[in-house]
Amino acid sequence: MGKLGQPDEIADFVVFLLSDRSGVVTGSVVDWDQNVLGGLD
Repeated sequence: MGKLGQPDEIADFVVFLLSDRSGVVTGSVVDWDQNVLGGLD
């Protein structure tokens, strides 16, 4: 996609992670910048 994640998009995901619906999400890596910053890992 080539764009930075917007605060509202990140907040929506955090709310999901804090909800009961995220019970099966474990050990995930979320790339918020879609590699815009050049993969500074």
